[in-house]
Amino acid sequence: MAKFLRKKESKALTLKAKLALSLGTIALVMVVACAITMVMYSRMSNYVSSLIAGDIECINIARSLSNDCNEYHLKVLNVVGDDDISAEIPVADHSATFPARIEELKSRVRSERIEPLADSVLMAWKSYMVKTQDLSNVLLSDFIDTRDWFFGSLQPEYEKLSQCLDDMSDDIFAGLRRSSATFDRGYYRSVVPGFVAIAVCILLLLWLFFFINVYYVKPLYRMLKSLNDFNDSHKHYHCEFDGDDQLSELNSAIKDLTEENDHMRRHFIQNRHAEL
Repeated sequence: MAKFLRKKESKALTLKAKLALSLGTIALVMVVACAITMVMYSRMSNYVSSLIAGDIECINIARSLSNDCNEYHLKVLNVVGDDDISAEIPVADHSATFPARIEELKSRVRSERIEPLADSVLMAWKSYMVKTQDLSNVLLSDFIDTRDWFFGSLQPEYEKLSQCLDDMSDDIFAGLRRSSATFDRGYYRSVVPGFVAIAVCILLLLWLFFFINVYYVKPLYRMLKSLNDFNDSHKHYHCEFDGDDQLSELNSAIKDLTEENDHMRRHFIQNRHAEL
């Protein structure tokens, strides 16, 4: 039976083990929460960064298309302003790549409106380019005023094209704003585990404080009070509390020492009385 009790006591957690387990649990919660926060923030940051980078590239493509159209329109205006039949007809350098870049925008921009907007741009551009093909005939004609043709026929087509490009650019900018808002929301979601971990660690610390206070601090004060009563008032040492660790062993050892001391003191007093 005594062997069984010693084996049972040896399996009980020691004071050092209990404190180490408590602090280790708090540290583990902090490490896990930090790891989760870092992983979530990294994934969110990489995802949103790719979205923003793609939106910026699409904005640059749309801006490049607008600049190409504006540059070509100004070249046509210069020819019309010179009113020289021998003037060289400007060549639209962007005509070979314009449709392909529109298709690229349609495939890359994440918006339900981008496809009809891009189609409107492409149709307006084709209509504008068809109208510019009349420039050589207008310059050679004796009956058509070039400036009237430019401002009456070509300019409305360009304004329509420019408006379509602006609408498409606005939609791409809206996608960029949505990506930025996604980043903000994702940032708060990624730091939530950190705040939760801090709250849990505070609760664990409070629990640890309660545990140490109830199972160690108060018993120590009770042991000290009983020991002082034994020394000052010669009262019996009496202090009992729940526990199976080194503090309980210390309390038992103090109790044994005080009982032995009390027994020796009574024996000494009896001997003195016997001698007298």
